[in-house]
Amino acid sequence: MAATIRIEFVDAASGRPVGRTDVPRKDLPSGFGRQESVEIEGRPYAIERCEPSEIDDLASLKSVRLFVRPIRPVDPADILCSLPTICDPIPPVVRTACGPRVLRLHEDDWRQVELVARAHEHQVDVCLGQIRRIHRDFRKGPGFTQLHVRSEVPLPLGGLRLELAQVRPPGARAFDGLSYLDADGIIAAGFAFETASGLAVYGETAEGALTAFGLHGAVAAEDAKCLAGLAGAHGLLLVDWCRAVKRAAGEIAAG
Repeated sequence: MAATIRIEFVDAASGRPVGRTDVPRKDLPSGFGRQESVEIEGRPYAIERCEPSEIDDLASLKSVRLFVRPIRPVDPADILCSLPTICDPIPPVVRTACGPRVLRLHEDDWRQVELVARAHEHQVDVCLGQIRRIHRDFRKGPGFTQLHVRSEVPLPLGGLRLELAQVRPPGARAFDGLSYLDADGIIAAGFAFETASGLAVYGETAEGALTAFGLHGAVAAEDAKCLAGLAGAHGLLLVDWCRAVKRAAGEIAAG
């Protein structure tokens, strides 16, 4: 038996040969998966299938056929952002003991819908203008060719002295911690609770006062009523950054 085996590369779409090589039998892998790739004459190809499919079948064979397809480079201009804006920075996580019930957000979801003190309304308007520009000028199909990285309102509740007990409605259930998807740790100063309707409320505190108050999920009628009361009593705006919308207390109550 020859010490080498011939591998023939075949275009999976057309059936035409695209190359061949002789490989020592001892160097053959145990199998060829769909996720593997190979370089032929300097061009990358993905392996679609192998004939025969198992290397054990090759004991008496002189060759094996690999059906491949070219891997085409992605033009950066074709990569779309799924959101028109994200917040930066976001709080880090720390490794610490925590209960099993943790609210985990995608990092891009941090502070996408939140309450902001009216004292920051000018900065809010400047930021909303940038996001509306993204919607107007950089929309492409299901996404955006650019996004706006928000840094205009680093402390949305700055200037207020709101405590967690003032914003948690009756019947709300607290989470043990707040973190990100797949993160190893929790946000040290974070808090999170779930209203009776299932709306997740989260944010951060500093020295006992809230510094951020975000929402994640659908806002039910009873949630809107509570939010409108908070906004009216403490001079807050409800801002949906991705939709580039801000609402005062009366608009929140109206839905």
